[in-house]
Amino acid sequence: MSTDNKNEEQVLQDKNQKRFQIMVSITRHDIINQLHVAMGYTALAKDLCQDTQEQYKYFKGIEVAHEKIQRYILFTHEYENIGKEPKWQSISEIIQSISYDEVIIRDECSGLSVFADSLLEKVFSNLIDNTVRHGGKNVTEARISYCAFEDGINIIYEDDGVGIPSDQKKKIFEKGYGKNTGLGLFLVRQILSTTRISIRETGGTNGARFEIFVPKGEYLIKEDE
Repeated sequence: MSTDNKNEEQVLQDKNQKRFQIMVSITRHDIINQLHVAMGYTALAKDLCQDTQEQYKYFKGIEVAHEKIQRYILFTHEYENIGKEPKWQSISEIIQSISYDEVIIRDECSGLSVFADSLLEKVFSNLIDNTVRHGGKNVTEARISYCAFEDGINIIYEDDGVGIPSDQKKKIFEKGYGKNTGLGLFLVRQILSTTRISIRETGGTNGARFEIFVPKGEYLIKEDE
């Protein structure tokens, strides 16, 4: 096949891919709109039938299902953007952009930048969300720091919650595992893996502890002047 033919074929593939992405985006938007309509009717029906506890329980189950469907749809939007635009990003700037009233976020990553997927912010927001949802009623803070080695660094995320049982440490990164959609930590691992960054859970009984390993050449540390 000639170079011209290869170029024409690539242009055609790019056009088809763009059309497909547009179709998916429109379809996702339409599904979410109809889901909102269904949620609205469900809320109205629940208000009309709240005289019996049994009916209320069923309507509440429908609402929970609606919420999960919506999260799944939003996940597909995030997932299709993974790996598109890796770039240098300041960890402190990412942490400071995330706001949670439920816990105190302690940032000890001043001067650290990482070359990672453009969705890196989702990694830390999902870890903090995991702390808020599963850290227990007495969880108060999350701390993000780093430790350098000869072949790379570990970005360490730890909280003072109830921790994660040892038999669940590997399972928490599997798709579908968990009490909600089971997509949060699965998404975290997928985002990191696009630039050879890995994550594991190493906490004990005094809280969750995630180690994010960034290989040499994929990070920069600017010393304070």
